[in-house]
Amino acid sequence: MGLNDPMPVQYINYMAGVIGEKTTSTAMGKTVNPGDEITYTFYIFNTNNETKNFVIKDTLSEHVTFVSATDGGKCSGNEVSWNFSVPA
Repeated sequence: MGLNDPMPVQYINYMAGVIGEKTTSTAMGKTVNPGDEITYTFYIFNTNNETKNFVIKDTLSEHVTFVSATDGGKCSGNEVSWNFSVPA
C-alpha cells in the first residue's frame, strides 16, 4: 500500500514578514511506495527590513522514516527542526 501526497506545496507563515513554502519531491497525487525517498524543501522569504531569527519545525508522518536533514536540521522523535537567521 502506497501513501498519497495530497499537497506537494504548503505555504507557511511563521511570523509577520517572514513567509515560507514547503514542497516535496513527489508530484501531486503520485503514490509513494515503501522504500521510496521523499525530499522536503523549505523556502524562506524575509519581507522585513531587518534580520529575523526563527525556528522551523516540521512533524513527520508516522508513515515515513527520517533519513537526514541539511543546514543543521535535527530530528527528535517525529519532529525535525532548524534554527535560522534570515537576513533582510
